[in-house]
Amino acid sequence: MPFMKKLLCILSLACIFFGCINDDTGDENAKITIGDHIPVFTIEIDDGSTLNSIELEKGIACIMFFTTTCQDCRNALAQMQQVFDSQSGEGVKFAFISREESAQSISAYWQENGYTMPYSAQNDREIYSLFASSIIPRIYICKDGVVTATFSDTPAPTAAGINNAINSLK
Repeated sequence: MPFMKKLLCILSLACIFFGCINDDTGDENAKITIGDHIPVFTIEIDDGSTLNSIELEKGIACIMFFTTTCQDCRNALAQMQQVFDSQSGEGVKFAFISREESAQSISAYWQENGYTMPYSAQNDREIYSLFASSIIPRIYICKDGVVTATFSDTPAPTAAGINNAINSLK
């Protein structure tokens, strides 16, 4: 029986580790890249308000796609909380959008980690598929609706790197 428990544990960890990758590498699966205009979309935020791409086209915005079961996303979310804390009072708009994850799951993860970032739980890939076909986390820095910088899992995004990308637009 101990062997089966170890095997199950190893398989579970492998699923978590490789869950973000989706058998793809690089950025060939991005539909939106630097220089592109963000697509039209509307999302509901966890507080019940709505946010649409038109609002994100006014000034500087940061859009992140994630799931809380992806270790790379978890690492990036910790970095993004720092970015949110330093930039949200400076007029930067944020959209944290899940890829196929329920509000209940995200809420529990946010509470566990003390996150204050607003998020939009998406049970499907409808919004995500406007930006890419695979690979998370994905972070887009935009000015007036045009993507000026992107971050994904390789190299791992840092708060300093994302803040630099945002500050260069001010």
